[in-house]
Amino acid sequence: MLKKSDPKEVLNKVCGIIFDCDGVLVDSLAANDFFYNYVKEYFGCEALTADESEYVHRTHVTDALAHILPADKLEEALKFKDNFDYSRALPYLTAMPQVHECIAILKEKKKLLAINTSRGDSLEIVLKHVTLFGNFNPMMTTCNVANPKPAADGIFAILEDWKCTAQDVLYIGDSYTDELTAKNSGVHFWSFNNDKLDANYNLRDYTEFIALLSAE
Repeated sequence: MLKKSDPKEVLNKVCGIIFDCDGVLVDSLAANDFFYNYVKEYFGCEALTADESEYVHRTHVTDALAHILPADKLEEALKFKDNFDYSRALPYLTAMPQVHECIAILKEKKKLLAINTSRGDSLEIVLKHVTLFGNFNPMMTTCNVANPKPAADGIFAILEDWKCTAQDVLYIGDSYTDELTAKNSGVHFWSFNNDKLDANYNLRDYTEFIALLSAE
């Protein structure tokens, strides 16, 4: 179990913060449901169940498609995914409340900011849609790591780019996959809006985050 830590002390100490994307920076649940229901309908399958919806929201697209479709449809589904116009799902996607304000404060405080996500090549269009693109470097996706989360490849690549150690960095995520990613890499871990996770701190929302930054 991860040791609980004083969030203000952590924020003072770390040189940078790594964010998960879906469920942390953006509320993409409705957009994911739209996409995966579209895929299921195309292949003649019934709509997502509640359990399937939760699963696809927490993993990368290849695993998600393998989970919700018959095995003999996966290869075709992966090709179908590559040709899908993701802009069709953007109306269902929004930025998390007060995330822009929080990112602005972190940049004023000269904190390095990065993303480590299970998304693939849709990350850029998503961030541009919610006007967050350009705030994070590097941005690690399933397209530029050999092993996606919960492997630590993405975190380690960010640490190397930043020239920081694991204990100099905070990772914020909302899923068990993120918890495992943090444990596999040794960074500080805050859960976002999910107090069921084993985390150094359970962050409710960006209102609380801004309050912590103001109290430093």
